[in-house]
Amino acid sequence: MQSVARSFRRRGWTHGLPVIVLLAACSREATTGPNEAPALAKGGTSGGTTTTGIMPAKLGNPKDLGCSSTYALGLNSAASVQVVGQAVCGGQTRIFFWSSTTGPRLLGKDTATANAIAGDGASVGWWTQRTKARTWAFFFPSGGTISALPLPSDNGTQYAQANDISEDGGSAVGFGEEGRAFLWTRSTGPWTGPEILPANGSSAVAASVSDGGGTVAGTQGNHATVWTRSGGQWIATQLPTGDQVREGTAKGINRTGTVLVGFRSLPLPSNPATFYDEHVTWVKDGTSAGGWRLEPLPGTGVNEGRAYAVAGVNGVTTVAGYSWEDTVGPGGTMWAVVWRQQANGHFGTPQRLQPLSTGWSAQARNINGDGVVVGTATTRSGASAVMWRLP
Repeated sequence: MQSVARSFRRRGWTHGLPVIVLLAACSREATTGPNEAPALAKGGTSGGTTTTGIMPAKLGNPKDLGCSSTYALGLNSAASVQVVGQAVCGGQTRIFFWSSTTGPRLLGKDTATANAIAGDGASVGWWTQRTKARTWAFFFPSGGTISALPLPSDNGTQYAQANDISEDGGSAVGFGEEGRAFLWTRSTGPWTGPEILPANGSSAVAASVSDGGGTVAGTQGNHATVWTRSGGQWIATQLPTGDQVREGTAKGINRTGTVLVGFRSLPLPSNPATFYDEHVTWVKDGTSAGGWRLEPLPGTGVNEGRAYAVAGVNGVTTVAGYSWEDTVGPGGTMWAVVWRQQANGHFGTPQRLQPLSTGWSAQARNINGDGVVVGTATTRSGASAVMWRLP
């Protein structure tokens, strides 16, 4: 699966989705149903990191769906915001859907996960047909029927996945089992493609795509990569990751294709043979080598964590992800955070988004232009899809 198949080094966050972690006792939880919005609380500061005081709202109760856990992975900027992701129900993975008009729902019957959703409500992800024992990249139009995205004529794969669909709904990206990065496009008719993005002989994953489909973020081999279309051809550019860096991964892109986010792997100071993830951005910059400027994002005490998504919120570029508090390496607390770009072009200290219960973990996975952030938070009773609204 997506960069995906890598497991997070601490506390078992695998496939980009968290395994339930028992860290502390529960406190009050808020649940969001149809036509309800998350409550806002007074902000403050802690340990040099801004604490927004924005409490999350659960996007329904997983147990009401017959599930043990729900995870929010994508959202759109529709007037009635829509959220998609994954639900774990009786050992089966199902498509999780939430909107302010419908509340939480499960879509489809087969094992599947929706990774992203466009402004028109169409979602993409991966779907395993039990009767055929193969996994497809899918397209699921709002109110329509789930269907497989086309694959190359020479593709013998038993596995393909769609990771993202642009907000304008015209482009989707993903990868196949052979390690090829895919781009699908459509206008008013069916999907065409996929185009296979160049990878210089390495395996590749396309993770995110800009509006218009002209810029794609992802990974080529162990290197964070951006693909740009020029004169009808795709150009693959390896993004800078700095010295002593083993690998890098680009996970998200803004709608205009000018800011990328992700993480790079650095050697642990106390044990250089062990690596940890540092959240970073790449900003399009005509003066930097390769045209992209690397900027590590400040952490909540340390710089360990991942950045997943970026959007323009009220004209300010804002990044969503998670960051570890305390020391680099084992231990510490995972915080859902956002970073805002400052007037000088650099990103400021992270703003913590509150967990469901004090002392428990939370992770921000996506953000839209209205300042709505979605992700997952854990409590003693399990992991739940949650939403925060930035002021």
